[in-house]
Amino acid sequence: NPDKMEAEIESPYILITDQMMIDANFAAHVLNLVKNNNRDSILFIVDDMLQGALATVLINLQRKNVYSDVIRAPAVEFRRLAMLDDIAVYTGGKVMSVHSGRMIKNTTLDDLGSANRVIIHQNETIILGGVGSKEAVQNRVKQIQSELDREESDFDKSLSSWDLAVLFFSFFSSLSFSSRSGLLLSPEPPPGMSAL
Repeated sequence: NPDKMEAEIESPYILITDQMMIDANFAAHVLNLVKNNNRDSILFIVDDMLQGALATVLINLQRKNVYSDVIRAPAVEFRRLAMLDDIAVYTGGKVMSVHSGRMIKNTTLDDLGSANRVIIHQNETIILGGVGSKEAVQNRVKQIQSELDREESDFDKSLSSWDLAVLFFSFFSSLSFSSRSGLLLSPEPPPGMSAL
């Protein structure tokens, strides 16, 4: 929507990575995964997308094969990975990262997250109705609580506490994030959506 400066995607797959999308073949591989599974939209959450890969996405968009949007992953360095983990848990996907040994070129359908809807504003992205399981969220909460118990500095404790709050509230509302400031919370469930 050019007037509102926003884009909205219905039922997209979501690729979550801290890597740069460098190769056009990698982008084509992910787009084909989506198309071959009879879905028509994907959100790329990436560190950056270089010209070759971006051109592949744009050509695909012009041909109306798969609707695609590309956004920059939130935060930086170790905070980025933690936030991407939270997004992956909420959407039922996996983080494609050198840290986990998962590379974009080897992406499978099981690696992609999914949601009912994604709304992209200029400085904020809202993911509604992530399909992540309650069990996965509970496991992630336990992991963050364990990290919180081991943290020594007040700063690190506050970051871990924030991760915990984000995951808890995401199950009762939606997950929002900004490329600049990281994850945000929507305090009320979206209309027509109930808490799990």
